[in-house]
Amino acid sequence: MKIILVSDWFLPRLGGVELQIRDLAAELASAGHHVHVVTTTPADPSAQGSLQTGSVALPDGVSVHRLDVPLFQRTGITLSRRAGPAMRGLLHTLEPDVVHIHASVCSTAALAGAWAADRLRLPIVVTFHSVLGVHRHLLRGFDVAFGWSRWPHVFSAVSGALAQEVAWLAPGRTVEVLPNGLDPDDWMTVPVPGVQDELRLVSVFRLQVRKRGVALLRVVAAAAKRLKGIRRVRLTVIGDGPERRRMEAEARRLGIASAVEFAGYLPRPVIRERFARADAFVLVSVLESFGIAALEARAAGLPVVARRDTGMASLLEQGREGLLAGSDAGVVDALVRLGTDGVLLARITRNNREVAPSVSWTSTVARHLELYERALDGAGCRGQRGELLGGGLGGSPVRDRSEARSAAAEEVDHLPHRSQRAGSRPRAAVPA
Repeated sequence: MKIILVSDWFLPRLGGVELQIRDLAAELASAGHHVHVVTTTPADPSAQGSLQTGSVALPDGVSVHRLDVPLFQRTGITLSRRAGPAMRGLLHTLEPDVVHIHASVCSTAALAGAWAADRLRLPIVVTFHSVLGVHRHLLRGFDVAFGWSRWPHVFSAVSGALAQEVAWLAPGRTVEVLPNGLDPDDWMTVPVPGVQDELRLVSVFRLQVRKRGVALLRVVAAAAKRLKGIRRVRLTVIGDGPERRRMEAEARRLGIASAVEFAGYLPRPVIRERFARADAFVLVSVLESFGIAALEARAAGLPVVARRDTGMASLLEQGREGLLAGSDAGVVDALVRLGTDGVLLARITRNNREVAPSVSWTSTVARHLELYERALDGAGCRGQRGELLGGGLGGSPVRDRSEARSAAAEEVDHLPHRSQRAGSRPRAAVPA
């Protein structure tokens, strides 16, 4: 099967979405599928501004196509009218079996990809990765203007909580849960014992406002104050981004600067080593649709302390795999519990080291292929659906994909795009 993964954000940017798409592409390719990634992210790390970047290899057997369209410097999104035709031209050339759109907040290139795939009558799966919050009203406005919720054959989200949000955007449509994946064996560690009177915490996230790094420091400071004389609390923050300076200043203001290490971006093998030297993972972000870093820590054997009003509530069993709280004050209480109840800390740690998490790439890839097949089945009725819509998508109904490509060929505007094959020399995509 030839599969196109469309995302605004991809390597060399580093974050949950970017790395998940990279790993998904690798897993699908290793299963024998032909995988292409289409993105507007430039290949040049210097073009990413203050966003976290790093050197992560492209997977073997995966082609990456970078559309050369103007981008807003700080956000990396495009509002260029060229994006849609450029997407359409590239998809027409590649002739995929299915187009998988990876959507987040304000992912305009993904929207352009869905539009282009719809024009070519291609099977479409859309997966939402980020908590929408107030941005759902913006997406509803896009729907009123363009009718985008009619384009996908399959709607999905990475967690049940996010699926409920997406269902609000697409009334009457079923929203499937399509979880992120990981290989639990990749995160297994040999624990390195620490000093008995220390509670070693670790957190991994992109240092942006939405991740609530300053709130995390305040939670840790409050827990350290309550554990004074019992355990010394230390925190390692792994990740980088525009909030780093503010967080460093806040750590000094709180008087915990000597107990907090800002490690910056670290590659996965080094993160795994840091997990081996920690006692628990902590995160206070409330905009976590899935929480892949927390799940990786759990696979490494760490108890996870986090907010339960997130996608992590469906991944972690309370009291068995971690402690989930309804507020920041509740997270403080949970940390104090782990710091004072050695039996609880040992029990959760032992469970997480002996029992694999419920998510793996084996099950996740199988779920992807199931939804791809469902989209293929849905596309078989696309001509009838076009008639029901009264040709509102531009042109008369087309009943199969080969006919659709032929019909679209004359109107395709072949705007420039840049293609990069795994193992080839990266080329910078400079906005016009």
